[in-house]
Amino acid sequence: GYGVVETKAGPGTLSIQMESLTSDLNEVIVVGYGNQKKAHLTGAVETIKAKEIEDLPVGNLGVALAGRVLGVNVSGGTSRPGSAATLTIRNPLSLAKDGGNNSPLIVIDGVIQVTSQGGNDMTLFNSLDPSEVEGVTFLKDGAAAIYGSRASNGAIIVTTKRGSSGKPRISYSGSVATNNEAYRTKMMSPSELAKYINIINGPNGANVLDPNDRTRFFSQDEIAHFSANGYDWLNEAWHSSYNTRHAINVSGGSDKATYFANVSYYAQNGNLGKLDYSKWTYRAGSDVTVATGFKVGLQVAGVYTSSLEMNSKIGGENAENDYRNLLRTPGYVPPYINGRPVRPPGGSGASNLSAYHFFELDRLGNYMDKDDNISSVNLYAEYEAPFLKGLKARVTYARNSGSGHDARIGSRYMLYRFNQLGQNQHIYDGATVRDSAFYTNDNAVRFFNKSSKLEQTNFTLSYNTSWGKHTVGGLFSVERSETESSQEDISKENPSVFTNGQFNTAFGAIDGRTFAYESGNLGYIGRVNYAYSGKYLAEFLFRSDASNKFAPENYWGKFYSLSAGWVISAEDWFKSSTVNFLKIRYSIGMLGKDDTRPWQWRQRFTFQNGKGGQFGADNAPAEIGMKMEVSPNPDVTWSDDLKQNIGIDARFLRNRLSTTVELFYNKGTNLLIERTGIVPITVGGSIASQNYGAVNFFGTELSLGWEDNIGKDFTYGISARLSWNDNKVLQGNFNAFDTRFPWNAQPNQSTDIGKWGFDYLGMFRTQGDIDAYVAKYNITSVFGTPTAQLRPGMLYYRDVRGQIQPDGSFAAPDGIIDVNDQIQLSKRASAHWGLGTTLRAGYKGLSFEAVIVGSWGGWSEIDARNALERNIDNLYQNGPKYWNNIYDPTLNPEGTMPNPFFGDISLAPTSTFWRNSSFRLRIRNANLNYSI
Repeated sequence: GYGVVETKAGPGTLSIQMESLTSDLNEVIVVGYGNQKKAHLTGAVETIKAKEIEDLPVGNLGVALAGRVLGVNVSGGTSRPGSAATLTIRNPLSLAKDGGNNSPLIVIDGVIQVTSQGGNDMTLFNSLDPSEVEGVTFLKDGAAAIYGSRASNGAIIVTTKRGSSGKPRISYSGSVATNNEAYRTKMMSPSELAKYINIINGPNGANVLDPNDRTRFFSQDEIAHFSANGYDWLNEAWHSSYNTRHAINVSGGSDKATYFANVSYYAQNGNLGKLDYSKWTYRAGSDVTVATGFKVGLQVAGVYTSSLEMNSKIGGENAENDYRNLLRTPGYVPPYINGRPVRPPGGSGASNLSAYHFFELDRLGNYMDKDDNISSVNLYAEYEAPFLKGLKARVTYARNSGSGHDARIGSRYMLYRFNQLGQNQHIYDGATVRDSAFYTNDNAVRFFNKSSKLEQTNFTLSYNTSWGKHTVGGLFSVERSETESSQEDISKENPSVFTNGQFNTAFGAIDGRTFAYESGNLGYIGRVNYAYSGKYLAEFLFRSDASNKFAPENYWGKFYSLSAGWVISAEDWFKSSTVNFLKIRYSIGMLGKDDTRPWQWRQRFTFQNGKGGQFGADNAPAEIGMKMEVSPNPDVTWSDDLKQNIGIDARFLRNRLSTTVELFYNKGTNLLIERTGIVPITVGGSIASQNYGAVNFFGTELSLGWEDNIGKDFTYGISARLSWNDNKVLQGNFNAFDTRFPWNAQPNQSTDIGKWGFDYLGMFRTQGDIDAYVAKYNITSVFGTPTAQLRPGMLYYRDVRGQIQPDGSFAAPDGIIDVNDQIQLSKRASAHWGLGTTLRAGYKGLSFEAVIVGSWGGWSEIDARNALERNIDNLYQNGPKYWNNIYDPTLNPEGTMPNPFFGDISLAPTSTFWRNSSFRLRIRNANLNYSI
């Protein structure tokens, strides 16, 4: 296929050079330790170009890739200012208890990003600004073996921009955006909440509380008051936010030297409180030819981030607790009365909603103030041998240095209860304080200081040559890397309410601790490529890595990959006006992991202060003691992961329609797991990981794309990416007792055993319903509740089976509803199907793009009900609008929701009653752009 070319007609013969639309097949793709033509790829490799992401108004590279890459899942990165995205390739699985990691390996300009403990590190990847990125390559199959054990979950290779010869070119891109919620869960109004609590506590509901206990019930005058008056804590705390992004690129140079420089700034504030995030990045580099065949280059880069996050320990440390708690605060409670913070109703426990007051935490400055920076330098020297064309030697050295400071304030604060008006004293119009109490939110000033360093050196020899129809390439490299990090934590308790965040305004005990880690890696790498006439393709690669996590005799792990491809459309006998390109490829590769803690092959000990021997007088303090850790395993070694992939690439209709089909099958053996299931409790200790696990992982991927233009100014395109995957665990940490029950994990099944629960039959509305159910199924108890205590407003379920028998079978239904009556409600609990769709259109300098993502195939339910345990304090929390319709024989006889008071029977059990659709489809981003 060819693009549109316009030329002015004149006398004589016209000479027109058509521009091929297949030029991207000749595009050079960055792969592990080198480059390859796209048409010659034999592995499952995906690429993203700079122009696809550089104008997106996002704060990190991971978010920019969401929904765009076949087989790559992106989650997170959008909920809070500065939050990081998480990427996985083909949803990998780790059975390891210690050191397990599902993150892909990140390689930035040839530098492998790892932590000081040897794990894959996505910090710098998420900090990259899209404007400094030239392209991103994803290795999804055995091709990642060139990076060894750390790439068992795939590899993501990022290439940043470099200079090119020509006049200086300066470009600027910028955006300013506002952020607000598109939808908020509809909650009960104050009057609806009052009626809801009346039903829960009333004699027609729980039938256990004294109606004379007025504080448990809302009178009609109070309900009428709440119909016209109320408070919305979330609305009061919520405000729109903004984000802004600006980037400037400068590049240019001559045939002898080129340069590139980039500076970017990104800032975003939050919708609650003082949440804030800002980021500066810079990158500058130059490539210089100092002599014929001899080239050197230097690149420096850095990223500086600053963030402010709420420091809330109440009810857990989930980052979304502030939003959730504000949403659940009863609407009849004001935040303040006469400047005093009001305590919502409920228990006095520190983790209860009644102890949480967002506005007081905000006023007292209970935040986490974090500053981090990473600087990097990357230099190389490359020599092309004049005596043998195609032979190159290259030496590279890279260093990343990072540091961070984190200051946190947590304090005590006083909340007040007031004398109230109304018949049952629920109206907060009074101003007389009844009592007050202090509540604690960490109650300490804390400082965290950290530093890290990564160094990597490579020496590489490569050779590429062609003769006749033959093309051969080879590479050999030695890689050595070291990482180290340290951290110091120090805290002081009991800060003053007027604290300045320093120790001089805190008056409690001081505590501190330090950490230090280091790791190293040595690897030998090789690759051989062959192509015949552009039709028959083959590649072999290997890598040998050493890991000090294992005993010396098990240091080395060996990884390899072999792949082949056949470009059928290049055959002389293949002539088709419809099929413009057709290639089939196959790859097989052996990878592995060292996902265990270091030194588990030797006996380890932990120092314990005051646990050692006691000498001298009877009251003499005990000395420092030593505790034996897990029993060692001297034979622990690398796990094995055999990856196979079959792929088909095709283009049709003058290359406007393209498709890729991938089928993959991975066989993991000798996986590192902790076999706690076979250790009797009488042992009194734990054991180190063993090479025992076995998992098969498989899936399919399909992409379709259409790209075309109308005239020379209007272009459009649509692409869709569909994926499915699953697994089967052959050997794992199974317990013989647990596997007797089908709702527990089983050998030879997927780790996703589906959703198990109870077969919902209906909801009791009358005593007659209860009597009929008991008589029909001979029911004697329901989750431990005798039938005499069953009440209208409860859900009821089918009696499926009785107790398990010695032979492993189950007895017939026994009239007892318990755990033995579970059935499989859904074959899969998680969504195993994923979809990503991109819509594009452009007219001259104006362009539009939208990315839509979807998933389905799992189980989804109303899980917010779990917050309503059988605890009267939790019942005072506000809830979603649907709880306004709970059943009551007198107050709401048409209600469709069960009474939450009976949580043990109606709320806690998973059942079909709570199921909703697992299908999800949403616009991940939509971008309108104009280029001048």
